[in-house]
Amino acid sequence: MIKNTLNGFLPGTRFSSIDKLKKLVLFETADGIVPLEQLSDGYQNMAAWIGDLLYRVNQTFRDYKKPLEARGLLLIDEIDLHLHPKWQRKLLEFISNKLPNFQVIAATHSPLTAQQADEGELYALKRDTKTCKISIIPFIGLPKALLVNQLLMTPIFGLETDESLEVEKTKKAYDEFKSQEDNLTENQQEEFKVVKKDLNKLYHSEISRFLPTKKLICCNESKSSSIFVNPMIPLSRIRTAKAVKAAFRGAGKKLKDKELMVAERLFLNDATKPVTFKSTFWKSSKDQLKIESSGKCAYCEADTDVVAQGDVEHYRPKSIYWWLAYTYDNYLFACQICNQIYKSDTFPISGIV
Repeated sequence: MIKNTLNGFLPGTRFSSIDKLKKLVLFETADGIVPLEQLSDGYQNMAAWIGDLLYRVNQTFRDYKKPLEARGLLLIDEIDLHLHPKWQRKLLEFISNKLPNFQVIAATHSPLTAQQADEGELYALKRDTKTCKISIIPFIGLPKALLVNQLLMTPIFGLETDESLEVEKTKKAYDEFKSQEDNLTENQQEEFKVVKKDLNKLYHSEISRFLPTKKLICCNESKSSSIFVNPMIPLSRIRTAKAVKAAFRGAGKKLKDKELMVAERLFLNDATKPVTFKSTFWKSSKDQLKIESSGKCAYCEADTDVVAQGDVEHYRPKSIYWWLAYTYDNYLFACQICNQIYKSDTFPISGIV
């Protein structure tokens, strides 16, 4: 029984035999026959844990024909300690299969283990900083329906972000510089450039590696081949009165266009009075634009709820195409990295029209 159990849970390793003379438990591995003590700590801990559990169950229910089918209560502390993530994901399923009639109460710090819980099965122990009392906090929802990063950012684990600490700090520095962009000293402007460069290196240059791919079969008369490409998300440009707010059409739109033309005329007559734009106007279109792009950046297709907040992007930059600053059809939903760093005012065409 123990042999079959170990073979079913130790990847790439099978129980071989017991050398009674040398008092060694031997396993078959890709490197040959290896004693338990020479396996990795993870394998040793798992083998010892499983062996001890099954031994105790058999000793406790020795008068049962099928001791593993007995009813009981199993308490396990740090159930996933030293286990590879792949093994952590299989733990509860493994225990449920081997001990189907046991109730299991296990402690863990791993989201991979917690993710296996059903509704009403996951609780957190929280200590009140004022009273020092410990409370049991139930998880509201279905843990196994969440992604690991989503679970980490629930009150059970309490993380505010799933990004690395370095990315979090760099983004915070970017936001601080951005909020004071018009009042930065020369040194601060140089520091801001470095932060932009660092953020781009940390985040954006790598993101295409993690975009979903699909396989395309390319065929011609002489050969066929397979290539992988990043499928573009479809943009559903909804142009109904319900979707597009009144300010972006009809009399409201004409009023904003007139406002821009007056401002441009003043600038042409007096260069000290540049055209200024009211961002609150196009920000009101953000929710609808997000729906049209399925919540993803129109450029890199990152999910803005996960990797970056979304901005209203002017496809044709308002710094050049000032008359399109308040035109709804010129707006796209984009992540902050693409909008503010990667694309910014870039619009490479032959000439300016």
